[in-house]
Amino acid sequence: MKNVAFILSAFLFPLSLFCQTTEFFTADWKKTKNKEKASYYRMIAYGANGQPTGIVNDYYISGQLQWRGYITSIDKNGTETRSGWCTWFYPNGQFQQQSFYFNGRLDSTTYYWNENGDLTGEEDYKDNVLHGAWIRYFPNKKPRLVAAYNNGKLVGNVYLEYDENGIPAAVYPEFFDNAAEWTLFNGKDYTSEVKERKLWLNTRTGYYRTYGYKYMKLDAAGIFSIEAAVTLDKAGSGFKSHGIMWGVKDQSNYDYFIISDQGSFQTGYVQNGIDVKTLAWTSTSAIKQGKSPNLLKVVKANNEYIFVINGQVVATAPFQPLMGNYAGVTVASGIERIYVDRFIVQQEAGAAPEEKNTPTVGDVEWNASGSGILIDRNGFIATNEHVIKGAQVIEVEFVKNNVKYTFNAEVIKADEAQDLAILKINDTRYNAFKPSALPYGITTNLLDIGSGVFALGYPEMWKLGKNIKFTDGKISAQTGAQDNPYWYQITVPIQHGNSGGPLFDNDGNLVGLTNAGFVGQMDNVGYAIKSSLLVQMLGSSFPGTYTTPLNIIKEKPLTEKIKILKSYVPLIKVKLKDQYINK
Repeated sequence: MKNVAFILSAFLFPLSLFCQTTEFFTADWKKTKNKEKASYYRMIAYGANGQPTGIVNDYYISGQLQWRGYITSIDKNGTETRSGWCTWFYPNGQFQQQSFYFNGRLDSTTYYWNENGDLTGEEDYKDNVLHGAWIRYFPNKKPRLVAAYNNGKLVGNVYLEYDENGIPAAVYPEFFDNAAEWTLFNGKDYTSEVKERKLWLNTRTGYYRTYGYKYMKLDAAGIFSIEAAVTLDKAGSGFKSHGIMWGVKDQSNYDYFIISDQGSFQTGYVQNGIDVKTLAWTSTSAIKQGKSPNLLKVVKANNEYIFVINGQVVATAPFQPLMGNYAGVTVASGIERIYVDRFIVQQEAGAAPEEKNTPTVGDVEWNASGSGILIDRNGFIATNEHVIKGAQVIEVEFVKNNVKYTFNAEVIKADEAQDLAILKINDTRYNAFKPSALPYGITTNLLDIGSGVFALGYPEMWKLGKNIKFTDGKISAQTGAQDNPYWYQITVPIQHGNSGGPLFDNDGNLVGLTNAGFVGQMDNVGYAIKSSLLVQMLGSSFPGTYTTPLNIIKEKPLTEKIKILKSYVPLIKVKLKDQYINK
């Protein structure tokens, strides 16, 4: 994203030297010669070729500026080709929108404001299609909706929706544009298909159920919801029912929430082909009759399900363990044809209140852990090679403003000899977390013996918990074990789990990565890889040119430095390949 203040200053252009004319427009921007019918007027100059030249200014009829920018050409139909930065204004003079055009097509970032002057949204474009970040803000300027696009396509088919406390949820909208993503069933008596940007389910005899579902792995430990807008298109005689299904393993194992054409609903689950009803058929006025769509929603929170029909909570039931990783829609009984044109799955996006105790049962799948430091705002993390050696899955966990964020990561560079590794976050959810800049500096100057330093990290996660830990000490030698010139010897206490974490000097500069200690053997002896070796590695492996960050915390007291820096120090959790376990 470009700096807004800088962009706005670009409009301090000199006025055109050509003679300007005044043109009038109606409320729908049709040119008119009748000033009395005009809602806007334009100040524009034309060159010798009959096309606009210089800056064009549009005004509300009141005289307040409405739009300013460049128009390079206007065809005989009145279609304008814009170029460069163009800005729209509210009648009160506040900025409304600012967009950049290249040869008449949107490019770069478009900004939106409300009438109070608050930034409400940003959109990145390339060649007139969404390409990059898409953000909407709360009035307090915190993100409300965040998405990433690649050539007009929603990346990962997911966007983030935040509440006002900054807690995000991942939202997976369904566009019904790829039938291959759906498991569909077709036979003599039933069909399911994706067409016309809808999911269609049809039963001809009523003897069989039919289904349509897609892969959608839900986090049973968190909060999630599934909603679908279901419309009854055609119906035969007799009792009919349909609804949503989730935790689907196959046609014999799933949870369901269905409604009938007689104004009742039922919830339950099918396990090994046996239908277990958690709530029997219950009448409700919330169900719309006929061909009106019904919006069904199930929310899982606090170990219970909440069932909602058209915005009205109709029931709750205990949470049942999920049996599979698919979700979709079913016709459960009767002869009918239905379609679904809205299907959205939403779940927590790796954010929850910071834990105050030791790891939960969910952590047992992780075989190893360590620490790291975000060394570039675009998701690059430095750590030790031995932390991620043999990794099958890597997850990095940040805590910011007492909120936990977890992201998937991958190794892009590893050097076993120097015990250094660079990770890259490969998770679309990171777009919402990504900082505008890093607050610390990196110094490659050799520190004197006796210089004060401190470490941040996650030692002994399974014993001490997942809250970040601070330890401090001195540089006790300018070389490491066996006089290794690339290491420092330090008195900072180092434990298992500190590996890969940052070592800072008292000014808040990164001076190394902690990587070894003698636990229970020699007191006050630890080691850290010097930042000069890290910078050298970044210079040879980082995409593009690596620029060291600017230290903006140097003058802050130590306690404030720690409060700021801890948001950039992730816990690294590793699931090892089988051959590396217990090695």
